[in-house]
Amino acid sequence: MESEIIHTSASRLSSYKQCPRKYYYRYIKKLPALDHWPHLIKGNFAHAVLECWVSRLMDKEEPRAAMIAAYEDTKVSIEFKGKVEKFLEEIKPWLKQALLAYETKHFNPALIEEKVAFKYRKIEVTGRIDRIDNIDSRKIKIIDYKTSKSSNYLTPLQLGIYNIGVKYGSLKELYGQKDVETAYVLLRHEMKEVPYSFSEEQLEEILGQIEETIDTIGADKTWEPCTSQLCQFCDYFIICTQETKGSFDLSDDSFDF
Repeated sequence: MESEIIHTSASRLSSYKQCPRKYYYRYIKKLPALDHWPHLIKGNFAHAVLECWVSRLMDKEEPRAAMIAAYEDTKVSIEFKGKVEKFLEEIKPWLKQALLAYETKHFNPALIEEKVAFKYRKIEVTGRIDRIDNIDSRKIKIIDYKTSKSSNYLTPLQLGIYNIGVKYGSLKELYGQKDVETAYVLLRHEMKEVPYSFSEEQLEEILGQIEETIDTIGADKTWEPCTSQLCQFCDYFIICTQETKGSFDLSDDSFDF
């Protein structure tokens, strides 16, 4: 009898690698994620504006006019209406840098918010790519936007998964014969690119990491919390702190609500 397929995603795997306890709260206990953390509101808004902007660029709209329209449309959308006003002055510089980067060095977007998937042994992995650019007739670039303050927390796993999906999975027919570049783009750092290159051996290592992580998740009984500086920005920071350390003092200076 064929073993049951295990379904996972780039975000699930990244979540577990970042913090098993966070994975437990989100995917096992299925606790709702908070939507009022400032960093999440700002990051989600910037992503939505850039998605709309790039879509307009693909329709041959003038870049500055397209950015203004994307910004205004997103600001009054149901998802963000009334939520982003106090953060707009922080977000605008990110969008201005995106526009400046495009005006300085045009990119040629081919796909945005594209779903990607592949199967490996008993595992099916899915993800969603922020942007794919055509570099030339033989090469494409996978772009993933990040709002991280530091690139120190970035890992190649997510981009590796996208690379595999493009080369050997659901996008193989479109791009399987092309060379693939990948990069994280840091919105808070003047659109700085953090590139990753993957050899065939490194893609095999990524597949091994996926399988190992799936096995580890299946055997995990304790869901140990991480102890990084990212904890205070987690959706489950309060409940995790209460469960692992007892009472929690909201006056603690380390807690930035």
